[in-house]
Amino acid sequence: IKDGLAVDAQQLALNSSSAGPLNCDWKFNYNLKVQSCHPMKSCFPPAVPKAPVITVSEMTHSSGCGADNTGCTCKVTKVDEDNFETTFNMNGVGTCGTWTGLDFACHFVVSWMDGSTCACKLHIDIPFSGDNAWAPCDCFDGYSATISSSGHDFSISDNVYKAGTHSLVLQDDSFEPDPEKDDPLDSAKVATEDSTKLIDDIKDGLAVDAQQLALNSSSA
Repeated sequence: IKDGLAVDAQQLALNSSSAGPLNCDWKFNYNLKVQSCHPMKSCFPPAVPKAPVITVSEMTHSSGCGADNTGCTCKVTKVDEDNFETTFNMNGVGTCGTWTGLDFACHFVVSWMDGSTCACKLHIDIPFSGDNAWAPCDCFDGYSATISSSGHDFSISDNVYKAGTHSLVLQDDSFEPDPEKDDPLDSAKVATEDSTKLIDDIKDGLAVDAQQLALNSSSA
């Protein structure tokens, strides 16, 4: 009997130690940076460049996320009005001591500076057993992040822009490296510098307009 009780106690301890970390290691973190000025001409006057507005609605979930879903969040973490971009974060941790996996979705509406909007759903499913699934929405172009069908701890990110537009540097599909440059990367660097200068010029123009408006108001 003593030997039997000893075996049962060992098995109970083993089960407890095994159950403790279950699903605590099921993790997902996703940073989505949404940019406005794509292509660059979309920020030319008379446009008034501004960061995309992301309005988050209620999260939906199927499993994991802990008590009261406190283990999962969907939120805007940064609005950068200097570079006209907004960062959204989706983060989740499975429920400790369970076999539920991690399955939840974030919902939001993105409003662009031209007045258009798009409803977005981001869905992650990391089951305790079976293949993983990650489904971004079709509001954006520029996605590159993916997850594997196996594993249970992922941290990924994307820099995206409004669907149907071009990237920041490659505004023209006919872009080719400058033949006078020895290294094609030099051409790309110059293009990037030109784009950065253009954004600065736009900002300077807006600042001048604001000063002139203030001056006119005080004169009136």
